[in-house]
Amino acid sequence: WKPPNAPLLAAMLVSRTAAFLRHSSRTVAAGLRANPSFQGNRFLASVPTTADKVVHVTFCTDAGERLRVPALVGKSVFEVAIENKVVIGDAFTCHVVLDPDSYALHPPPKDEEVSELNQLTEVERTPTSRIASYLELVTDVPETICALGDVRDYQVP
Repeated sequence: WKPPNAPLLAAMLVSRTAAFLRHSSRTVAAGLRANPSFQGNRFLASVPTTADKVVHVTFCTDAGERLRVPALVGKSVFEVAIENKVVIGDAFTCHVVLDPDSYALHPPPKDEEVSELNQLTEVERTPTSRIASYLELVTDVPETICALGDVRDYQVP
């Protein structure tokens, strides 16, 4: 057995890849032209795109400042806050108060979140309180409006 010539092998691979790409692009283009949902330069697909999965989160402070940011469905409000440099606390102390309309549209809190909410004082907790790290963004809620509570960062010894 004799090892293959590396430059020759590389040239063959590039040649075959190029031929495959030329053939597959013609096949795809022909399929799109034959498809009745292809109109002009726009292909009308039923497959969701990233734009279909973008919602907004508006963070409000006691001082009346508002920051509205886009976010992907499936992320938590905590992740969105961290990505946008919003000071919100750590993952277990990130208490937010939702706008009543936003609260009504989101799924109810799960047991883990309820146990975290139960650790808040009566002064801190409101009927629309949520823990941002548990609050997942969903397509049913195009905009989540939340007021930031007091940040309670606990230092770990």
